[in-house]
Amino acid sequence: MRVTPGIYFGYTIGKGLNAGIDCSVSFFNYSLSDDISGYSGLNISYAVFYHEKKLYKNGFYRSVAVNIVNTMNNVVITKLGLAKTKLKWGLNNVNKSYSKGWGLNLDIAVAPLKTAPVAGFRYFYTNNPCLRMGANNPAFLYIGYQQPFLIKIQKAGNKL
Repeated sequence: MRVTPGIYFGYTIGKGLNAGIDCSVSFFNYSLSDDISGYSGLNISYAVFYHEKKLYKNGFYRSVAVNIVNTMNNVVITKLGLAKTKLKWGLNNVNKSYSKGWGLNLDIAVAPLKTAPVAGFRYFYTNNPCLRMGANNPAFLYIGYQQPFLIKIQKAGNKL
């Protein structure tokens, strides 16, 4: 089992800055050939991103995503899942608007070296015109760092 926490910072294309944290837990290791191996599992991420202010003064949106993650050769990282978005607005940000249901989330990243930063692209469909994004669903370019931790689980043997 691998646990991989990560942090990233980037740019929401045409809009502004974004930042986020995520954590992956990989349960399945596989090998396609001597040169190609990988691991797969689940990923949860939380992002804050700036988007245009059309109706509300606050342009910072929050997104939670649940993904299936696949890592090939510790270089190419793909995540596919569902995301839900929230926007706080109004006086003192006491009102909240949520996306209607879960929208598609796609994340592709490359880590050229095991200890190098990750460079990636993330796109998600917010599934709600009430969030005032319209057809401008967020697309992120980001640089981040993640560190996989291998956890070995030993089965308890029978002792007499």
